[in-house]
Amino acid sequence: MPLQRTVSFPGTGALFYVSLIAALTLSYPALPASVRVVCGMVYLVAMSFALGKRYASYASAPLSYAIGLVLLGSYYAIAGSAVFYFASLTHITLGVLTVGSTLCIARSHKHDRMQVSFVTLRPVILFSLITVAFFTLLAIFAYSRTDDSFVTPWVLVPSVVFFLMFCIVVACQVYALRSRSVQWLPYILLFLGFFGVLIALFPLGFGFDPLIHETTEKILLQTGTLSPKPLYYVGYYSLAVWSQLFLGIPISIANGFLSSVLLAALIPVIIATTMRYTSMSKSLAAVSVTPFLLLPLSDLTQSTPLALSLIWAIIVIQLSIVYLTVSVPSWTVLFFMSVASAAFHPLIGLPLCVYVLFAGVYSHHTSALYRKILMPLLALTATVSVPIALLIAGRVSDELTVHLRFKGVDALVDLAAFSLIRFVHFDDLLYTIGRIIPILLILLAVIAYTKTPLRQRSWHVPVAFFSLALLISYILTSLLLNFNFATTSEQSTFPVRLYTLFFVFLFPLSASGYHYMIASLRDRTFTLIATLLTMAALVTISWYLLYPRFDTQSQYKGYSPSRYDYTATQWIHEDARDTPYVVLANQTVSAVALKQYGFFQYHNGVLYYPLPTNGRLYPEFLSMTANPENALQTVKNVRDMTGVQLVYLIVNAYWSNSKELNEKLPAQASKSFSFGGGAVTVYRFE
Repeated sequence: MPLQRTVSFPGTGALFYVSLIAALTLSYPALPASVRVVCGMVYLVAMSFALGKRYASYASAPLSYAIGLVLLGSYYAIAGSAVFYFASLTHITLGVLTVGSTLCIARSHKHDRMQVSFVTLRPVILFSLITVAFFTLLAIFAYSRTDDSFVTPWVLVPSVVFFLMFCIVVACQVYALRSRSVQWLPYILLFLGFFGVLIALFPLGFGFDPLIHETTEKILLQTGTLSPKPLYYVGYYSLAVWSQLFLGIPISIANGFLSSVLLAALIPVIIATTMRYTSMSKSLAAVSVTPFLLLPLSDLTQSTPLALSLIWAIIVIQLSIVYLTVSVPSWTVLFFMSVASAAFHPLIGLPLCVYVLFAGVYSHHTSALYRKILMPLLALTATVSVPIALLIAGRVSDELTVHLRFKGVDALVDLAAFSLIRFVHFDDLLYTIGRIIPILLILLAVIAYTKTPLRQRSWHVPVAFFSLALLISYILTSLLLNFNFATTSEQSTFPVRLYTLFFVFLFPLSASGYHYMIASLRDRTFTLIATLLTMAALVTISWYLLYPRFDTQSQYKGYSPSRYDYTATQWIHEDARDTPYVVLANQTVSAVALKQYGFFQYHNGVLYYPLPTNGRLYPEFLSMTANPENALQTVKNVRDMTGVQLVYLIVNAYWSNSKELNEKLPAQASKSFSFGGGAVTVYRFE
C-alpha cells in the first residue's frame, strides 16, 4: 500500500491574493529578469490552483490544477485577442488585463482550505527504470543535436532509440496496472520523449511555419500590433507575448517548448482522470492514455497555433465526457475554452465550438423528440461549418483564395483507396502497419460503443455523432474545395487537419475500447502481456511515422535550417548595407532571413524574400532554379517587378540540381560567395 500524507494549504481566497500581489509586481516594466521569472511562476501556480479550485472543485488536485491552467491560458488568448484588435498589446494593456482580472475575482474564503495528498510512488524500481530509460533517450538526442540541414530526424539518431521508446511504453502500461496512485505520472516522461524529437535535435528550428510565427511574435512584441491585422492565430501570438512580458519566458523558448510542455503536463493527467468518469478504475483509466499516441498528431511535434488549438480541443473533448456524465464542469467553462481554441486556430476551434453547443443541447434536452430534431441539425452544422467557413474566408481574404470545384471521381477513389504495401523492404512493413492503425482505432471505438449498455451512453452518442460529422466534412473538403493559394502538394493540408480532428474526437471511444480489452484480459496473463507488447510496438511505429521521413516509401522535401543559412542571410544583409535588395531563396532560407530581420523591406508591394503563399516573387525563384541558363532574364523580371537593381540568389547544396546551378550561374552573376565548404552559395546580380 502506498504511504499517504495529507497537507492543508490556504484556500482559493488566499491564492487569489497571492496572485494579485505577484501580478502587481509583474506590472512593473523595469523588474529584473530573475525576479520576473520567480514572480511569474508564483502567479502561474497560485492562479491556476485558485481557478481550478473555483471552477473545478469536484476534481482531484492534479485535474483541478490542469483545468485552472487551461482557463488561465484561455483568458489571455481571448482577452489578448480583443486588446489586439481594439488597441495594442503592450506591457501597460496586458498589465491592466492581468491585474484587473485578478482583482475582480480575488475574494476571501475564510473557511476554505485545500487538502493535497502526497503519495509515495510504487513500484519504485519500475518508475526508476522508466526515468533512466527516458534520460538515456534524452542523452542520445543531446549528443545527436545538429545545426546542419537535414530532412528527417531519424538519420541523426541510432536505432536503439526505438527500442528505448518500446521499453518506456511497455513500462508505463505495467506501472499503470500495478501502481495504486498517480498511475499517469510516467506518461509525462513518455509524452516528452514522444513529441519532443524535433525540439531536441534541431536547435535552429525545423520547418517553415514555426520560424514565420516567431518572426510575427517578435514584431508584435516590439510594436504592439501587426499591419494588416490578421484574422487568425492572434490568440497564440497574444499568449506568447504575455509569456515574455509577464512570465519572463523569451518568445524563442516559448515558440520552441510551449506546446510540448503543455502537452506532456496536461494531457496524461486529463485523460487518466476524465476517463474514470466512464466507470473505469484508476489503473485502467491510466492505461487508456496509451492509444492517444496512435493518433495522427504530427502537428503536435512543434509549437504552432494549430498545435495549441489541438491541445485545447483534446482537453475540451475529454472534459465534455465529465460534463455529459455528471454535469460538471459547467457548460460555460467548456465554451470559454473552445472559443480560446478558435482564437488559436479557427479551423480547429470552429468545429469545437459547434461540438460544445451540440453537447449542451444533448445534455439539457433529453426527450426523444428534441434529440431527433436537434441532433441531426447540429450534426449537419458540424459537417458543413468548416467548408462554408473556408469558402467565406476565400471571399473576404486576399490571401486565402478558395473556390468550390469538384475534383472528379479519381479523387474520390484515391480518398477511399486502401491497400497493403507489398513487402520488399522493412519500411514496407512499417507503412502497412501505419495504414492499419487508423482502422484499429475505429475498431476500438466500435467495441466501446457496442459493449456499453444503451442506458449508460451519456457521452458515447454525442462523441460518435460528431466524429462521423467530421469525417464527412473531411471528405467534402477534400473533394469540393480547391485552395488556389496552395501548391499542388499542399492541397491536402487543410482537409488532413479535419482528418486529424476526426480521430481526436474519436479518441475517448478508442480509449474506452482499449480499456474493455485490457479489463477482459486481467486474469489471462500471457494474453495480457502480448496485448501490452503489441500496443507498445504499434506506438513505436507510430512514433517513427509521426515525423518527416526519407525512406523507400516517403521522401520529405523540407530541410531544416542550418547555421550556414543564417551566415548567408547575415552576409547578404551586411553586403547590401543601405541598398535595397531582393533575394531569391527557398522557403526555409526565407524563413531564416525573416526571423533575423523581419518583414522590413517591401518593393512595389513585394516582400524582399520569396514565400510560397506570398505572391509574385516565388515563381521567379522557381524559374531561376529550373532554367539557370536564363538567369539574367529572370533577374530582369525581378527588377521590373520590384524596381530594385540588387538581386541575390541563394543555392543550397542539398538541391538535386545544385551542381548544375553552380556550373552555369558564375558566368552570369557579378560575384559569388560560398559558405560551409559549398553548403550554401550566394550569387550577386547587380
